[in-house]
Amino acid sequence: MLSIDFDRVSTARGGDFNEDELEDELLRPENLIGIAKPTVEESENRPTIVFGVKINHARALAEAINDLKPGSAFAIDSQNPEAVRRQIENFRAGEFQYLVNCAILTEGVDVPRASCIAIARPTKSRALYS
Repeated sequence: MLSIDFDRVSTARGGDFNEDELEDELLRPENLIGIAKPTVEESENRPTIVFGVKINHARALAEAINDLKPGSAFAIDSQNPEAVRRQIENFRAGEFQYLVNCAILTEGVDVPRASCIAIARPTKSRALYS
């Protein structure tokens, strides 16, 4: 069950949640499964792009999704640009259902195959959300 305690998450200088504190809160096991389970249920079999708060959250969320639906999720991050390109192509080819990322799949990325988006990170920023 999702139980995010926003009292543990301060507001950063820019007005959005402090990302380090938000990630700590979202990495709690009950919150990982509380996000992964409805993501899997609501997306059904649709190719889905999932947005996490930071790299560790994206990786842990992919693991939580894979616990529910083995082999269906892959996390990409800025630490390995070649792997990012390769996994985006694998997602486009339909090799897995969930592509979990943190601020990678934003402007300039075109993945027409994706028919579901999961914003798996709370935000106070309308710009970030849209």
